[in-house]
Amino acid sequence: MRQKKARATLIELSFRMSGANQNKQWIDMCEKSLRELKVQSLYLTVNETFLFRALSGFIQSTQRRKIPLRDHDSYIVFNSPGDKILSLTQNSNRLVGYLLLLDREARVRWYGYGAPDESSVRSLEEAARAVVDESKTF
Repeated sequence: MRQKKARATLIELSFRMSGANQNKQWIDMCEKSLRELKVQSLYLTVNETFLFRALSGFIQSTQRRKIPLRDHDSYIVFNSPGDKILSLTQNSNRLVGYLLLLDREARVRWYGYGAPDESSVRSLEEAARAVVDESKTF
């Protein structure tokens, strides 16, 4: 069966636990509206330190146990230096979490990082609504 392209995809990118915790704060604040809009989420964790890469099998199994089963197909672990991925963020801070909202053509339509506040969460929700509405016209 052919799977439909999502109208909008939210990439949650983190390099450290502090970034993953910030991303969780974002999602906690806007989960209901993103679910109503049927925005797909993908979680990307970059394990770039030597220790994480050397212990990647153990660490991945530990991470997998922490992630709800329903999210396993949406979770990606990248075990390599993350310089190329970090260059996509236009920022060099590995301690914060990043969110990128993509449209159907994989264009970044909204970008945020760090701890959320009400206005930035509203901005994400508005951008997601615009991307979803725009995709309905095609």
